[in-house]
Amino acid sequence: RDPCYQEVLHSLGGIDSLAQSMEIVTNDYLAYGEEQHNVDKLVNMIYIIQKLSAVKDQREWVTASGAHKTLINLLGTRENNVLIGSLLALTSLAESPESREKISELNVVENLLMILHEYDLLSKR
Repeated sequence: RDPCYQEVLHSLGGIDSLAQSMEIVTNDYLAYGEEQHNVDKLVNMIYIIQKLSAVKDQREWVTASGAHKTLINLLGTRENNVLIGSLLALTSLAESPESREKISELNVVENLLMILHEYDLLSKR
């Protein structure tokens, strides 16, 4: 949470390592099912990405690491904490024009339409 530690994390390459780890756990999560230990890991990693994405100058670090691609892949999940965390992180990233452009390059529309459809079905119950 401390901005000094976030700067140190970046300078040591920790954001790239975090993004790589998040991608590996995401691939396991999507391939082998929603095992609780993978859910817990993802929720914690996404939380860190959210915190970094909330700061204007740090959004570029997150997109440069490729974490936004993994967040988009996670939009296909049914686990609420992972989905909500991914949406919040992407929303924060999208506040920056540069990050928004990188997100828009990816095929995110289908995932968002699926989420809206699911939300609509839940709201009609």
